[in-house]
Amino acid sequence: MHSNGFPPYMRTIYYELLMATNKYSKAHSIILSLIFFSSCNLSRTVKYNIPGIEDQYIFDHVKINKSDNPFIFKESISPIKPEIPPKYLKSSKKLDFDSFLKHKHSLAFLIIRNDSLLYEKYFYKNNKTNTLPSFSISKSIVSAMIGIAIQNGDIKSVNDPITLYIPDIHDDNYNKISIEMLLDMRSGLRYNGFMNGTSRIYYSTDLKREIRRYSFDTKYEYKYKYQNINTLLLAIALQNATGINPATYLEKKIWQPAGMKHDATWSIDSKKNQQIKAFCGINATPSDLARFGNLYLKNGYCNGRQIIPKEWIEKSLTVHNDSKDKNGHAYTYHWRRLESGAFAATGFLGQYIYVYPPKNIVMVRMGESLKRFDWIRFMDDLAQSL
Repeated sequence: MHSNGFPPYMRTIYYELLMATNKYSKAHSIILSLIFFSSCNLSRTVKYNIPGIEDQYIFDHVKINKSDNPFIFKESISPIKPEIPPKYLKSSKKLDFDSFLKHKHSLAFLIIRNDSLLYEKYFYKNNKTNTLPSFSISKSIVSAMIGIAIQNGDIKSVNDPITLYIPDIHDDNYNKISIEMLLDMRSGLRYNGFMNGTSRIYYSTDLKREIRRYSFDTKYEYKYKYQNINTLLLAIALQNATGINPATYLEKKIWQPAGMKHDATWSIDSKKNQQIKAFCGINATPSDLARFGNLYLKNGYCNGRQIIPKEWIEKSLTVHNDSKDKNGHAYTYHWRRLESGAFAATGFLGQYIYVYPPKNIVMVRMGESLKRFDWIRFMDDLAQSL
């Protein structure tokens, strides 16, 4: 395990050392102690400091049961040994593909083409049965669930205001926010508080209370602003519209019908409140995330069933505004879209599902590094060479 994302025991040590060092004043220590003992939410933020790859173990969770009829990727007759695209080799020393991935703090990397497993490699004692946090890949899965709910008539339209499904939001400005705006990260919401909103909502023990910390800001009205609150609101709307917990909905509508081979979990804010951490909390095996990517590759069809509406997938992957992420990739309905025809779901610390329809390719990369590297572009370049 690497220090980029401290595991719980290391974060506890970090916190204790922080309190003990001369770098921080006694007053600072007292303030931190007051924060620690006065608020469970803030204590989590201070104690763990940085989201890490073992966060699936620090949060309470609910189980998502595997399929009784798993979809099995075919073993390739001739597994490939990928070559690193030349522009990613910065020195004359040529690394092999496995070494390159390990050097980049990868935990798993899979390449599937035409339902055949061409490449599968795990690093740092991980294996094919280990679940890993998908972080914001969860957002793309929530998007699929919204599409199913619309197909089933539980949600009428992406143009509906969010208040139609969350009527207890007593703020007229929320009437301006549609389902589609939330999917596109164009809600106009702004966090109000002295802490970083991303950290606050990530470690919150009462996610519904966090909604009250956001307000509508005309500065961001109809403009792209990536925020976890948007996906949280979608999940609450989904649960209110269907009467089903999102984890159960995922299990019944996608996980089991699509033939996921392993159980997964979905982190919640606390045992008391049981609110799904919709924006980040799905913990799954890399191969099951590949099955989800393969489901999108096949326009939602798998195991003889149309699981996700084809029309929803087409709409989800159609660029219809100027939303772009920090790497310049078009952002639509919780997916990244590339000019090559590829699309990707992404998560913190380097989690990726990459899909390239022109060659029927799906790649999954799981990792643990805060270093900036455009894995989407890397996988797009790699796909061209396969």
